[in-house]
Amino acid sequence: MRLLRLGLLVALAGCAAPDQERPRAASAPAHALPGPTPDEPVPQPRPAPTLPVVITVQVLDGSEPARDAWLELSGIDTFARDWTVTDLEGRARLDMKTSPAELTVAPRFAPERFARERRILDASSAAEPVVIRIHPLAELAGKVIDELGKPVVDAAVESWNGPFPTGTVRTNSRGAFRFHLFAHGERYRLRARKGSASVEREAIAPGEDVQLVLQQVGVLHVNVPVDGSVRIRYVVERLDGTSWRGVRAVEVAGPPPHTLFDLPAGTIRVKALVPGHGWGCSPPSSLSDEASVRVGIAAGHRVTGRTVDSLRRPLVATVVQPDWPNPTAKWGSDGSFVIEDLPTEVTRLVFSCEGFAPAEEVVSAETADLGDVVLLRK
Repeated sequence: MRLLRLGLLVALAGCAAPDQERPRAASAPAHALPGPTPDEPVPQPRPAPTLPVVITVQVLDGSEPARDAWLELSGIDTFARDWTVTDLEGRARLDMKTSPAELTVAPRFAPERFARERRILDASSAAEPVVIRIHPLAELAGKVIDELGKPVVDAAVESWNGPFPTGTVRTNSRGAFRFHLFAHGERYRLRARKGSASVEREAIAPGEDVQLVLQQVGVLHVNVPVDGSVRIRYVVERLDGTSWRGVRAVEVAGPPPHTLFDLPAGTIRVKALVPGHGWGCSPPSSLSDEASVRVGIAAGHRVTGRTVDSLRRPLVATVVQPDWPNPTAKWGSDGSFVIEDLPTEVTRLVFSCEGFAPAEEVVSAETADLGDVVLLRK
């Protein structure tokens, strides 16, 4: 009986053992990232590629493989290099001996028609093929002719993109020239020269058929019998067939004679207006490389009047003289004007005001007052 009690006490003591005596797993903090389970492998950092490595390059012309493209891989800080050409699928493999390196891609055939593509690569570029697309250059072509329509051979043609020169070529036996330029959406400026003849055109888009008419230019020295430093307005005209055409309007300050550059060669004459002194016109003169002319000054006359709208309300306008240097004009708030230094020969005056159609008046030495010059609203 005593043994039975002793066994029962031992059993009860084993059942009453406290739970805190059993070891517990430490709970992870709420912010800790879940780690791998015992069955998952622990990720290891990717080892850095060991040089040399093989770089695979895919070269495309648009969406098609660019076969026979030339590739060169050159070290940036060393002389290590490798080169090859693409296969029929446009693929190539190069050995990178130093990292980083510069990859240059260019077509072997007609290289002047494509832009060279460059890419900086490092050893990690060996993980997957490097895709390079080559782009055709924009084409700008045209012809240089003289004023008779004949081709100008061996003329120098320069192309400019804004203030930056982009190339120089020479015309062939047919007067033709051609540029291959990088940017398709740009506008270019062309300048053609041969000897003292030159021509310039702006805002030319690639693909446009360009024709440059080369004009012989010269230097003209103009003497006006006026003492001291003055401001003179000049209009240079050139005889085209039987009519005179204005080719240059310029205002020059300083004591005469004045020198005007890059004037088209041919038969020319110079009209001058000296504010406060009068006007004058030189006799026709032949200009090739360099010439001198003298412009005599005669007293001009003045015209008065008033500019108004259709309801006779005053307008403060402006006036130009298409066939002569612009005269000296003064306007009052009531629309009245005084125009001075007008030539004594018949000339045209064009009155303008914002929002109104221009009005033209013909004046001569006998014209003293124009009365009301009516400008109509547009």
